[in-house]
Amino acid sequence: GSGTSGGVPFNGSIYEVLVYNTVLSLSQHYQVTGYLAWKWGLQAQLPSFVPTSVGGTQLWLDGADITTQTFSGSNITAWNDKSGNNYHMNQLPATPSGYSLGYPIAGTAINGKSTVNFSPQAGLKQSNNLNGVRNFYWVGRISNSGGSGCYFLFGQDTYYEWHANNYSPSNKMLLDVYTSAELRNATASLYTLDANAAVNTTFGNINYTSHSSISILSVSGITGSSTLYQGICYDRNPEHIGWCGDLAEVLVFSTALTTLQHQQIEGYLAWKWGMQAQLPITHPYYSAAPTGHPHIAAAPVG
Repeated sequence: GSGTSGGVPFNGSIYEVLVYNTVLSLSQHYQVTGYLAWKWGLQAQLPSFVPTSVGGTQLWLDGADITTQTFSGSNITAWNDKSGNNYHMNQLPATPSGYSLGYPIAGTAINGKSTVNFSPQAGLKQSNNLNGVRNFYWVGRISNSGGSGCYFLFGQDTYYEWHANNYSPSNKMLLDVYTSAELRNATASLYTLDANAAVNTTFGNINYTSHSSISILSVSGITGSSTLYQGICYDRNPEHIGWCGDLAEVLVFSTALTTLQHQQIEGYLAWKWGMQAQLPITHPYYSAAPTGHPHIAAAPVG
């Protein structure tokens, strides 16, 4: 105060002061920060949200970040992982003689951001066998579906943990005979304008979207250990083609996310790729994108 040596009183306008007589948890601290920022119009000054903020990120492929992609002519021969684990997708999957796989190429932009395009016989992998998936998210524009293909999201050279149902007329992302019950029973949503949109159903009930439909596949609550994969958009059997189309972003978490963290990843992806209107109106990030810390809601309530 002014009575101390060299001290002067505050000179300016005070809009709000909050004092607590107990130590706030980190979560509470960020809730108060978010409340003040949104109340006084300072939310733009909050740090930007990134998926690694929530912890437990196993794999992060970001099509919008072209610095993570290596080109050889028109081919993308490597797509680097941004999770910090260095699971860079820089190899073609192994195939028996008589078959060939190709590299992806630059895709058509979604919401003004670059994507990576996979043809039916394109695929990318890395050398490590990854497991323990608890949450994952897949954003893209599928180029085809139904009896003619576009099936496997994740692949491995020997196993078939993510086996899709490629038997026409079924159009489901998982096949009951080969995939684990834990994976099929995980909670899943497909945010899209397509007729196959779904909210909080099971992963085993999710159908592929129709031709050229942009979607966000969001899966949480995966248990068990049957989630083995090495790469994306391929299967060990080249007759079973991989997911194809413009792939925007893939996020995999090996730590189960809380409901709030899960919703923040959904909000981050929806706003980044122009899909926020496809979120349920009750979603906490329907009206605004998440901010830079997993404990700050878009506009705190209550």
